[in-house]
Amino acid sequence: MKRRWLIGAGVAASAAGITLALRQRQNNQQPNLANLHPFWSLSVDRPDGTTFATQTLLGQPLLLNFWATWCPPCVKEFAELDRFAVQFKPKGWAVLGLALDSSEKVGAFLAKQPVSFLIGIAGMAGSDLVRSLGNKNGVLPFSVMFNSAGQPTWHKIGTTDLQELTQQAQSMPP
Repeated sequence: MKRRWLIGAGVAASAAGITLALRQRQNNQQPNLANLHPFWSLSVDRPDGTTFATQTLLGQPLLLNFWATWCPPCVKEFAELDRFAVQFKPKGWAVLGLALDSSEKVGAFLAKQPVSFLIGIAGMAGSDLVRSLGNKNGVLPFSVMFNSAGQPTWHKIGTTDLQELTQQAQSMPP
């Protein structure tokens, strides 16, 4: 009888240990959004009327670009961002363009100049987000790179190009 009790207690302890280990592993794989920039908690509208959660981009490096259709330097750098997106997607990178503009204007712009990366609509409320990421004056365009853990590692106020983006991406620690 004593032996059965000891075996039962051993099995229960093993099961508890395995459960605890699995929970710990699961918690380590899912970043705690409370420790990350509020950007990672957003639900963003897309020009086609759908929405997506920015947290779905966690776990991969991200180039985030703030732009507007009425901003000539933003429009000028769009081709460079698209080239970066195409070149770095196979390397695990995501690119998100957040427009400080209306959905209608962005949709019309993208009909003329389509891109291969994800576009979201931040509207004018996006200027607060821009400021919270280090662009105190809200100047556009504005780009931010995040590592796969969701931490910002680089930002640029003003236009960028493929060469600069490539250099920054390649210097980012894994």
